[in-house]
Amino acid sequence: MIAKRIELLRKQKLISKKNLEKRIGEYSSKSSDEKEDEEKIEKAAAFFNVSTNYLKSDFNYHVFLRFGNIFISVFCLISTLVMLLTFNINQDGHLFTNFLISVFVFLTICPILFYYRHFRLSLLLFIPLFISIYLIGYYSFIIFVATH
Repeated sequence: MIAKRIELLRKQKLISKKNLEKRIGEYSSKSSDEKEDEEKIEKAAAFFNVSTNYLKSDFNYHVFLRFGNIFISVFCLISTLVMLLTFNINQDGHLFTNFLISVFVFLTICPILFYYRHFRLSLLLFIPLFISIYLIGYYSFIIFVATH
């Protein structure tokens, strides 16, 4: 993957031939684990739209993924709990809107959580989110039926 990217840079004349040979030599001399780590860093950088040098120098790749995973999951749980609390305030009109927002959050966060290879942590954090969204839907239906 990295060799293909280097070749693409070469075709676009963004890298010299000498530099290209040096990079290909470095890449081919690496072990398969190092190559796999390089590809993981490339994927994470592409997904989060940051440069690979930033990931390599300032962050440990796995810490970066775990932090991103936990941050997204906690944000999702907090937003779902806020929506759940607003049901006590907005009992007369905005229930269905809040339910749609929670479903939207669920559908948006779900693919992001399962993007990671370390998805056991994602599943553990995803279960309370799923239960919260189910409860929001259940209570909004009960309140809607009771008020109309």
